[in-house]
Amino acid sequence: SLFSVSCRAFADVNLIDEFLPEVVWTSPDSENTCNCLSCNPKIVWTDELFGKYENCIDFKALSFTEKIPWSEKLIDKYIDRWDWENLSFQPNLPWSEQFLAKYEHYWEWDYIILNEKIPWTVPLVEKYFHRFDHLGSSAFESNEVFTNTIEIIEEFADHLCWHTISRNPDLPWEEMRLLEKWKDRIEWRGLSQNEYFLRDPQFFE
Repeated sequence: SLFSVSCRAFADVNLIDEFLPEVVWTSPDSENTCNCLSCNPKIVWTDELFGKYENCIDFKALSFTEKIPWSEKLIDKYIDRWDWENLSFQPNLPWSEQFLAKYEHYWEWDYIILNEKIPWTVPLVEKYFHRFDHLGSSAFESNEVFTNTIEIIEEFADHLCWHTISRNPDLPWEEMRLLEKWKDRIEWRGLSQNEYFLRDPQFFE
């Protein structure tokens, strides 16, 4: 269809009405690639567009879209139509502690933990730890915040993946004497893959 995401040239929203019968609004769940208008990266979704086509829009697909003026007002207006799993991945939401708390019972927490745009701090992780501690250390290693932030690493040491931490070249290993500090937790197999230490060929001798 002319109006699918595969047509990267389509960006004139004025053509929607002209060719309305041809517009593909929804993408079947069986398709791995979204081929509907709601996924078209050329379209900038405005309040006017939402209001005009709200009964046609594929909100599940739109939850992935970046070119949306995301706001609490917009989310609240269509709160029961969004795909909250997709929104939990969405990097462009107005993330803050207050925003996270407001929709606490809507988020898919198994996915929230993967979102690096959330301003994770020790108090914030503590507040919601009960929602994702069942996932195990593998969930934490997928988000660099949990392997790059010293305060979080030390506070939640028993729950993190030390293989991933040990091979992280971006930590201040020498400045904070982390090898000595974490000697009982460091995994040497991971450390042997750490580019920071591989720069010194004598380190492993």
